Amino acid sequence: PRAQLHLEFPQLPTDLKQWSGDALSGLIDLSTVPVVVGFGEVGPWGSARTRWEYEAWGKFTHEGAIELARSMGLIKYANTRKYSGWIDATSQAPLTDTEIASTFHSNFLEHCGIRPIEPELFNGTRRVV
Repeated sequence: PRAQLHLEFPQLPTDLKQWSGDALSGLIDLSTVPVVVGFGEVGPWGSARTRWEYEAWGKFTHEGAIELARSMGLIKYANTRKYSGWIDATSQAPLTDTEIASTFHSNFLEHCGIRPIEPELFNGTRRVV
């Protein structure tokens, strides 16, 4: 099966009583909570859609994995006489839509989310942006 990219968010629960009013009062001191923000809808888990998938369900759909792998430069789309579809950007091996999440799962976990700075990405130097 081929992935079907739809750019929509899942339905939010309608019963939000557990998340409102006094139920949350006093649980934490908000002055000590770090806030991590992204820029231009790009954050620690890719786009808002892929972030939502991982934070809500702890895994990516086929579509989410394709979007994240493509934005990370792990895959690219090939359209030749011999093959039309996603290929591994390093090995050039063809990939089915359903293989992408499992193929790059460890790479997603290693390079996405909140994590320590990777000095090798900055030529061994630490940069503060």
